Amino acid sequence: MTPATIRPTSRIAFCCFLAVMTMACGRKTEAPSATPAPNATAPAEHVAGSERFGWTQSASNRRELSTFHYVVYVDGARVELTDVACLPPASPASTEFECSAPLPPMSTGTHALELVMFIVDEGGGVRESPRSAPLMITKAGAETTRGRP
Repeated sequence: MTPATIRPTSRIAFCCFLAVMTMACGRKTEAPSATPAPNATAPAEHVAGSERFGWTQSASNRRELSTFHYVVYVDGARVELTDVACLPPASPASTEFECSAPLPPMSTGTHALELVMFIVDEGGGVRESPRSAPLMITKAGAETTRGRP
């Protein structure tokens, strides 16, 4: 399998976040690691939580792409992504698909997100790629308005 690169989509600007995942087909699913330390060089991006985020996924063709599934680790907790959409490559010679999914549910506050691609092999086992570099985001809380006395 080949690398996927996370990139911002929709109304959020994840600034300088560009992480590359090294796809390791033979790697077995691992237990979640401890919560990663915040990335000191990139501040957390602020989101409402209803945005989509995107990545570039390499695949030889649509058939291979259809075998890929995605999860995001939110502070070390594994959440399978739903409603993943991938656009075809920009040119016939390209093997880069532009994919996106809604942000997973999460509580208000700052979180580390790590993208992972996985496949289910013929024996039913799950083979998962290494996690991407953490993306730090801060989910805004519900807005409150004060009534006038």
